[in-house]
Amino acid sequence: MCMIQSKKIQVYGADWCPDCRMAKSYFEKQEVEYEYFNIEEDKNMSEMLKITDGSKTIPAILIDGTLYQEPSLIELKEALK
Repeated sequence: MCMIQSKKIQVYGADWCPDCRMAKSYFEKQEVEYEYFNIEEDKNMSEMLKITDGSKTIPAILIDGTLYQEPSLIELKEALK
């Protein structure tokens, strides 16, 4: 499997969250590398709250420093262009 890495992607989410699973699945199908941070771990929740100015909406996805909260597949496709 060839992994494409042209953008830095960080996904903050939880394993129980369907939108988080959708985003991770999309990145994997597109063979895009990303870092996943489970917010159920205190250090990851604290980091996400800093990035989102206190918002707990997940997934919170940083793509090259731009924040996307609960993005649609269309938004993710656009962000990866």
